[in-house]
Amino acid sequence: MSGRFLPGQVISDPYLWAWQHERGETEGRKSRPTCVVIAVRGARDGLTHLALLAITTQPPTSDRVGLEVSAIECRRAGLTDLKRCWIVVDEYNYDIAERS
Repeated sequence: MSGRFLPGQVISDPYLWAWQHERGETEGRKSRPTCVVIAVRGARDGLTHLALLAITTQPPTSDRVGLEVSAIECRRAGLTDLKRCWIVVDEYNYDIAERS
């Protein structure tokens, strides 16, 4: 990953779900749209630290928290091939852009 990251920006990322991490996996199984929550340039290391939320076409189950994305926002984010989608907000990935 490289470039400038802005809150709310949608990027493609090999998102690692919490259940995959619990199984010992270290890399997401596929690239998926993710939403940049925050991008911070580290004062000590100069690297871009990211918090990312997954975007999925699966509605959240009763034990999960997700926000449905409106059709117009899907189009604005370039997710035109998705009929409905949700941003999963009860877990996130932390990444360093320059090392990803």
